[in-house]
Amino acid sequence: MMQKINEVTILIPARLNSQRLPNKLLLEINGLPIIEHVRRRAELNEFGADVYVVSNDKKILKTISGYGGKTLQTHRKHLNGTSRCSEAAEQLKSKFYLILQGDEILALPRHINQLINESINKPNSKVINLISKLEKESELKDKNIVKCLIGMNKQVIALFRKSPLTSKSKTQMQLIYKVLGMFLFESNTLSQIAKQPIQPLEKTELIEQLRLQEIGITINSLLVDISLESVNIASDLSKVKKKLKNDKEQKQILAKILNYEN
Repeated sequence: MMQKINEVTILIPARLNSQRLPNKLLLEINGLPIIEHVRRRAELNEFGADVYVVSNDKKILKTISGYGGKTLQTHRKHLNGTSRCSEAAEQLKSKFYLILQGDEILALPRHINQLINESINKPNSKVINLISKLEKESELKDKNIVKCLIGMNKQVIALFRKSPLTSKSKTQMQLIYKVLGMFLFESNTLSQIAKQPIQPLEKTELIEQLRLQEIGITINSLLVDISLESVNIASDLSKVKKKLKNDKEQKQILAKILNYEN
């Protein structure tokens, strides 16, 4: 483990009322709830950053506490995880907050390390979102995958679920990136967006980063080497299980998780 840093706290927002797959975060894979998989992966960060599961649901809070994890309870109504984390951050004093979505069961600890390291190297960044290349042309039309376009300065210039481009699919595959469920906020920026009302595009498209763009906050991107499945719908469960069983890196991480002790 590298030297522990106190400037970054990892927050994992969690809720049970998912419309596409109800109670998905408590579904068990390899004997552990999905949300506990995610928490343990976050705990494997090399910086010793504190990890909290953030929720208003007593079942989730009780589950995580039962495994020895740290939790923060929220009380206000929230449209998305970023909003929920902004309430939790009021109880903490970090310079940066790394938000890891609770359904990112395949999240790689080394990607978490990359994002934390980016906050150290670029301390003036307000928001940094992990992105990756798309793997299949079918993903261009997959509404369950949030996608983006990146400018020359690596800033996100557009966010969408279905490609708005008219060029050939092969060309689009070179231009469009997948937005991953891991991003980092400077504390004042997180507080700022929490005070803003829900914006029209954010509400209709259900892309929480759209609020940032709608109120003029720049989103920087950090490109990582591979795209990983999250759990959005029931069919994603089999994909995740297959990856955990067959992918060498995922198998190694899973072994650490199953033998993890707080």
